[in-house]
Amino acid sequence: MVHRRMDLLLAALLAGAMTACAAAQGGAGSAAAAPAAAPDPVDAGLADAGAGALVVVAAADWCEPCNELHHRFLDTPAGQQALAGHTYRELDVDTPAGGAAAAELRILGYPSTVVLRRIAGQRVEVGRIEGFDSAAEYAATLKELLTRTTPVAWCAQPLPPGLPPAHTAVETLPVLRCAADSLRGPDAQRAADLLRTFAGDPVRWSAAATWDDSARLDVLAAIRLLGRYQTRVARDHMACATTFGALATFAGTPDKSRGGMHYWRARCLLRGGQPDTAQAELRGYLAGRPGDAQAAELVADFLVHEALGQPWGPPWALELLGGIVQQKPDDHWAHYLMGAVLARAGRMEEARAAVAKALALKPESAIYLRHRDRWAAAGK
Repeated sequence: MVHRRMDLLLAALLAGAMTACAAAQGGAGSAAAAPAAAPDPVDAGLADAGAGALVVVAAADWCEPCNELHHRFLDTPAGQQALAGHTYRELDVDTPAGGAAAAELRILGYPSTVVLRRIAGQRVEVGRIEGFDSAAEYAATLKELLTRTTPVAWCAQPLPPGLPPAHTAVETLPVLRCAADSLRGPDAQRAADLLRTFAGDPVRWSAAATWDDSARLDVLAAIRLLGRYQTRVARDHMACATTFGALATFAGTPDKSRGGMHYWRARCLLRGGQPDTAQAELRGYLAGRPGDAQAAELVADFLVHEALGQPWGPPWALELLGGIVQQKPDDHWAHYLMGAVLARAGRMEEARAAVAKALALKPESAIYLRHRDRWAAAGK
């Protein structure tokens, strides 16, 4: 039987009940027992899996492909059948327990599906799926991973101890690719050190900007993963801000990708306790793109998913989204984001109207359907 998020909730409730019971039973003069630590959801899942595999999905409510994964596969009979005989756990990465478990598994993006087994008494990862494109592709890959019984190999060759002395793409790129892959494995810290050394070396960084388009994109992908590792796994948000700041100004970064680098830099600044600097980062990005609806939507997306708790977040988001829907009335994502801001403010009737517009423009969107149902029940 597939175990879902309720397992974690039940475990938390059970732990709370046991703690309360122990406190009630303690007589006068007896020392209060320390509350038992919550069980690690991955270790608990492996114990339940026995000889089978444990399938862990790290996801978030706001993540569009996470919602699609549920709607198109996990919540369907085909998904239930695919997981039969194995154990399933879902990590809500926005909760302390889920975020900690995802960091321990070195999850860099959402959704991520990690397949684990207990081999010779050790927790072993046999493979993972990052993202979700289609149910057919996901099902085929999952089926193959569930047959594996050997640890995943992150690189064809062992991770080297350092960067090559030459600054050429042909010698450097294999090391960067291996280090980027290894951010998900047991050598993650050493891989992060290699990538940080590369990005922090002005000579190597400048040389990489002269490589061909394909090589520069490889650099971009590797260092972007470093930034994600720094914030999502190492929880070093200011190092992440530095990494994405370097990518935003890197000569090899395509213009169409720069917005994402500013987004992530602002995200890491905000999580690192620098909200004013995060706001300035985004305002500076928009200032160079007046009238650009795509840039405005990127910033609005940030405000909705990261900054609604900031005093400047909701009013700025409503201002930007109002301009976007006037300029592009068929922008379904902008209507949905507008609904999210209104729902947060308790303006549920307006939020329901906004998500209805989004669904009219994209009727099969899982994230819109899910929030339509949630907001329909709210405030009644």
